[in-house]
Amino acid sequence: MQLVDIVDDTLLFCDDSAFYTSASPSSIKYFADYAADLLRRFPEESRQVLEIASNDGTLRKHLKEAGKSG
Repeated sequence: MQLVDIVDDTLLFCDDSAFYTSASPSSIKYFADYAADLLRRFPEESRQVLEIASNDGTLRKHLKEAGKSG
Protein backbone atom coordinates (compact mmCIF):
# COMPACT_ATOMS: atom_id res chain seq x y z
CA MET A 1 0.00 0.00 0.00
CA GLN A 2 1.23 3.46 -0.72
CA LEU A 3 -0.38 6.62 0.52
CA VAL A 4 -1.62 8.91 -2.19
CA ASP A 5 -1.24 11.97 0.02
CA ILE A 6 1.94 13.90 -0.67
CA VAL A 7 3.38 15.71 2.31
CA ASP A 8 5.37 18.86 1.62
CA ASP A 9 9.12 18.27 2.11
CA THR A 10 9.35 21.33 4.33
CA LEU A 11 7.18 19.54 6.88
CA LEU A 12 9.25 16.35 6.75
CA PHE A 13 12.79 17.72 6.68
CA CYS A 14 14.40 20.69 8.37
CA ASP A 15 16.14 23.31 6.26
CA ASP A 16 19.64 21.90 6.78
CA SER A 17 18.74 18.24 6.23
CA ALA A 18 17.52 16.77 2.97
CA PHE A 19 18.52 13.13 2.74
CA TYR A 20 16.95 11.15 -0.03
CA THR A 21 17.90 7.52 -0.40
CA SER A 22 18.07 7.84 -4.19
CA ALA A 23 20.74 10.54 -3.85
CA SER A 24 23.16 8.18 -2.10
CA PRO A 25 25.15 5.86 -4.42
CA SER A 26 25.91 3.45 -1.58
CA SER A 27 22.22 3.25 -0.61
CA ILE A 28 21.19 2.67 -4.22
CA LYS A 29 23.65 -0.23 -4.53
CA TYR A 30 22.62 -1.65 -1.15
CA PHE A 31 18.92 -1.67 -2.04
CA ALA A 32 19.56 -3.05 -5.53
CA ASP A 33 21.56 -5.93 -4.03
CA TYR A 34 19.00 -6.42 -1.26
CA ALA A 35 16.12 -6.55 -3.77
CA ALA A 36 17.96 -9.14 -5.87
CA ASP A 37 18.65 -11.22 -2.74
CA LEU A 38 15.00 -11.07 -1.64
CA LEU A 39 13.81 -12.20 -5.05
CA ARG A 40 16.30 -15.08 -5.05
CA ARG A 41 15.25 -16.18 -1.56
CA PHE A 42 11.52 -15.81 -2.18
CA PRO A 43 10.94 -16.72 -5.84
CA GLU A 44 7.16 -17.16 -5.68
CA GLU A 45 5.22 -15.69 -8.57
CA SER A 46 2.85 -13.80 -6.29
CA ARG A 47 4.68 -11.33 -4.07
CA GLN A 48 3.52 -8.64 -1.75
CA VAL A 49 5.95 -6.16 -0.27
CA LEU A 50 5.49 -3.74 2.58
CA GLU A 51 8.20 -1.10 2.59
CA ILE A 52 8.30 0.84 5.82
CA ALA A 53 10.13 4.09 6.46
CA SER A 54 11.26 4.75 2.92
CA ASN A 55 11.41 8.38 2.00
CA ASP A 56 11.41 7.94 -1.76
CA GLY A 57 10.61 4.33 -2.70
CA THR A 58 14.14 3.29 -3.65
CA LEU A 59 13.74 -0.31 -2.45
CA ARG A 60 10.33 -0.64 -4.11
CA LYS A 61 11.82 0.59 -7.40
CA HIS A 62 14.58 -2.00 -7.28
CA LEU A 63 12.16 -4.80 -6.39
CA LYS A 64 10.00 -3.86 -9.36
CA GLU A 65 12.94 -3.67 -11.76
CA ALA A 66 14.53 -6.92 -10.51
CA GLY A 67 11.17 -8.69 -10.62
CA LYS A 68 10.79 -7.88 -14.32
CA SER A 69 14.17 -9.32 -15.18
CA GLY A 70 14.07 -12.30 -12.85
